Amino acid sequence: MIRYLRNFVLFTNRFGINGKLQMVILVFGGLMASLLELLGLSAIFPLLNMILQPDYVETSSFVRIVSKVTGFTEHSQITMVIGFIVASLFVAKNMFQVLFLRYEFSVLTKWRIHIVSRLYHIYMNADYEIFMRRNSGRMISLITQTVPFVINNYVHKFLALINYAMTGIIILSYVIYVNWAIALVIFLCGLFVLKGYSFLSRVLTRSLGQRVQELNHSQQGLLQQSFAGYKETRTHLKEGYFANKFLDNSQKLAQTEGKLFFIQNLPPAIVEIAIMVMLIVIFEIVLLTGSSILVAAAQIGVIVLASMRMIPVINRSIASVVMINSSVAPLEELLDETKLFDVEDYVFDQRTPLEQKENDNVTPLPFVHHLSLEAISYTYPEADKPSLNGINLKLTPGEFVGITGPSGSGKSTLINILLGFLVKFTGNFTVDGEHITRDNIKSLRKIIGFVDQHIFMIDGSIAENVAYGIDLKDINMERVEEALQKAQLLDFVKGLPDGMMSSVGENGKLLSGGQRQRIAIARAFYRDLKILILDEASASLDVETEHNFFEFLKTLKGELSVIMIAHRLSTLKDCERIIFMDNTRIADQGTFEELYRANEKFRSYIEYSKIHLSDVASSQFEEGTILRNA
Repeated sequence: MIRYLRNFVLFTNRFGINGKLQMVILVFGGLMASLLELLGLSAIFPLLNMILQPDYVETSSFVRIVSKVTGFTEHSQITMVIGFIVASLFVAKNMFQVLFLRYEFSVLTKWRIHIVSRLYHIYMNADYEIFMRRNSGRMISLITQTVPFVINNYVHKFLALINYAMTGIIILSYVIYVNWAIALVIFLCGLFVLKGYSFLSRVLTRSLGQRVQELNHSQQGLLQQSFAGYKETRTHLKEGYFANKFLDNSQKLAQTEGKLFFIQNLPPAIVEIAIMVMLIVIFEIVLLTGSSILVAAAQIGVIVLASMRMIPVINRSIASVVMINSSVAPLEELLDETKLFDVEDYVFDQRTPLEQKENDNVTPLPFVHHLSLEAISYTYPEADKPSLNGINLKLTPGEFVGITGPSGSGKSTLINILLGFLVKFTGNFTVDGEHITRDNIKSLRKIIGFVDQHIFMIDGSIAENVAYGIDLKDINMERVEEALQKAQLLDFVKGLPDGMMSSVGENGKLLSGGQRQRIAIARAFYRDLKILILDEASASLDVETEHNFFEFLKTLKGELSVIMIAHRLSTLKDCERIIFMDNTRIADQGTFEELYRANEKFRSYIEYSKIHLSDVASSQFEEGTILRNA
């Protein structure tokens, strides 16, 4: 019990529950229910004596008080009054238990909501380095399965165990008052059953609970991968392979849960056998004490009733112990998760609000002069060598910059630093002289838009996807239309039956790849941006749409800074400056023609791509001037 209490206190202190008052109320409510149980049992004893002993009216002080208060003197009348009192006490007890149970589940429900919402907040605000190393299926499983499991099978069962213990102690105390020898038999029998079963099942249920947790995570991951890889699986004719893996996992999960369920539901049979043996022993004790048959009958009646009340208490106590043991691994996993993400105590403080308004009220950074990276180096956790090494880069407002280079050269790492996802770098990152830190990273994101090559789409309307993260009633439809126009998608949207309210399907599967890409670009235009980062953003666009899109980008020169990552070098021909990265460094930079003439590796890429420099020159240098390095 002490071990359970220690884990419960640790869990409560870590995850909070709006102060300790509710815990006190829950424990006090259990105590009140136990006292009402005692009153009910206490009233039954004189009732049985009244039925069995007509002269009990003269010998019982309780009966004399009832007679004096009610004015009844007849044996049958007093018996009826006491019967009414007993019934009233049991009705009051059960009504109180119903109300108390409702309050208890209300508290636990709020706690569950509190924990899952804060855990979601932790994941969504975690450092990029940690988040990318976590399995998304496991994080989903922790929120959707582990937290409810711990609340229902550890927290609730622990509180129930406290209440059962108080009820058992109170019932046993009354039996001691009636007959101490019988109380000793009941106590020893109950202790033997509880401790014996708990000892036998502790190791087994804990290991089974941990196995269930692991299989749940695995099943969640399999489902997530299967649905995400639907096309690949069908194309490679691997439906059977993944179906068999899912079946195997499901069988193991069902079998493990079945074993755990069997252990949880075994106590009633064991307890019933123990109680029946105990009652026989009690009957023999009463006879051996030499009590009169009428007194013995009354005592046995009360004790049998108390024993019957003890059966569910012992059964539920054992079941609670089993569930608590099976929940130790999930509880420890939750605690370890908060340690891994280095969660501060205030996060689980229920008084700390988590509101989107905090982000809406962030002041954007000014970007009037330049964005500067000076001697930036970065090494991923557990990596042997840096992914970026001594990067120096300056971006001015309205500049159109391209970034290219071989895979692994550091392009994505550089972009993640610009977006504020990687903050544990060495060097200086400033915007108009203001250093970028964790404290002002949201202000930086207010001025940067990002279009990835892998587009995430909300399962909603086109308008909701363009506005992204804004309730439908709050969306500025004029801005949505303007953003769609800039992204060269408005004509397509107007041709749909529901226009901007047309559904895109789950992750945009009702749209083509190019249409998803353009909606993502429109999403960036919807915001009041100063910098737009495109990571292979035109990869899914057809030739005509790509041409129109880049023609539009050229019109933004001088108004919006554009940073474009591309492997297809033809898309970079209109950039004012191209950053060529190689081996974690900026190997060279300049215009398309300058890089062609100065960098041998870049020149080989041009030749592989079969791009004629004359075509680039006619486009980029039509006025006879060469744009120089900014």
